[in-house]
Formats: sequence, structure tokens, C-alpha cells
Amino acid sequence: MADMRATTLICAMMAMSFLFANSSFIYSLVLSFLVASLYLLIGYIGGQYFSHPWSVSGDIINASSFFFSAVLIGYMVHTATVQLRQQAYNDFLTKLLNRRAMSSFIEAEFQRSLRFNSPATLVMMDLDDFKIINDRFGHGGGDAVLVHVAKELKQHLRGTDHLARWGGEEFLALLIGVSPQRAKFVVERALIQLGNKPLSYKENSIKVSFSAGISSLNEFDSAEAAIQEADRMLYVAKKAGKNRVMLNAKLALNLNQA
Repeated sequence: MADMRATTLICAMMAMSFLFANSSFIYSLVLSFLVASLYLLIGYIGGQYFSHPWSVSGDIINASSFFFSAVLIGYMVHTATVQLRQQAYNDFLTKLLNRRAMSSFIEAEFQRSLRFNSPATLVMMDLDDFKIINDRFGHGGGDAVLVHVAKELKQHLRGTDHLARWGGEEFLALLIGVSPQRAKFVVERALIQLGNKPLSYKENSIKVSFSAGISSLNEFDSAEAAIQEADRMLYVAKKAGKNRVMLNAKLALNLNQA
């Protein structure tokens, strides 16, 4: 009986490692404690009511060893899993979502907006004259600018929104439950504040701006079409002189009527 319970405890530790990797750390920690407690309870019941041999001190040592070993192994597994997920879904430089992760969020939100007819807005942003910044300050300066912009943009978004480094000096934001007209106000405010906060880099002051295009997920029959429209409006903003946010004519008309 005791050997069977010890074997079960070892198997439970293996299962706990899987839980620590795929569930929350606190939840797995509580479950490990419950398993250790259940081990002691079964030993007590077997010894008191079924005359099974029961070593109190031995079972306490076994349960304690299981719990602390599970916590130690679980912590290492959980930490490694979190790091791997961050590498898979986050941009290494800005720590924002990467393109793959953002595409998944956009597709999921597109399906939700179709089902519930809820607003969701895409904002494609591209830094103005980024090549000039790279040429003048080097790639280190360019990287510093990307990190600076990512930090500033995040301050203007809510926790329910998503922000990604889409590629190179391009950023893509998904504003959930926000109309394109409202998104334009938010992004224009971010653009103004970014212009008022030049980056200090190696005794140089780097002033940064971006151009942005906006589209609504509700206006298209696919998420990819909405992304392409935001990218098209970004190109329009560039052609119009940069350092501005553009809506298509239909959305702009709705803004003027609001």
C-alpha cells in the first residue's frame, strides 16, 4: 500500500510539471499542496480504519519532499515556458507583440466583431524618415527610437488593446470596442505627445514622428482586407506630407458628422 502511494506521488509530480508549464503558477502550486495533503489523508485513513501499515514520519517526509520538489521543478518549467512564449509571440527589441501573434488577435477580433457587430479599429503606423535616423545615429540610435516609440504608444492604449511591431519601423495597433473616429483622436494625441518628447541619445535630441492609416474591421469581409486598407491609408498619409493620421473618405465623413 505504501509503495503504491509513493509511486502515485511520483506520477503526480510528473503531472504537476505539465500543469506548471501550461497553467498558472499559483493554481499549480495550490494543486500540488492538495495532492500532498491527500497523500497524508489517505495514509491516515488506511492506518486508522483498514489496518494498513502507516509511518507518520515517513509519509510526512514523502509529502513534504513531493511538495517542495514539485514547486522547485514547477518554477523552473514555468519560467522556461514563459520565456519561450515571449520569444515566440513578442518582438525581441520592443517587447511588443510580433506579427504572428498580432495576426492571431486580429483574426479573433474580426470573427467576434462579425458575431456581435462590435467596433474594432486597426491603426497602421510607420515612423517618418527612419532611414535618415539610422544613417545619422547608426542602428543603435534606430533601435533606441523604436523602443522609445513603442513605450510612448503603449501609454495611449488600454489594457484591452493590442500593439505590435509589424515589421521594421512599422507598428500596428488593434483598438477593441473603439470606433475609427475615436481611434483617430487617440492616435493624433499620441503623435502630438511623441513630437513633444524627443529622444535623448548620446547627447543628441532625436525628434520622432509617424504617419498612420486607420481602418475598421467592420467595414471589410476579411481581416486581411482591413489590414490592407490601413496600410493604404498610411501610404496616403505619407504622400500628404507625413506626420499625420488618415481615414478613408467614408470614415472621415462620419467623423465630420459626429
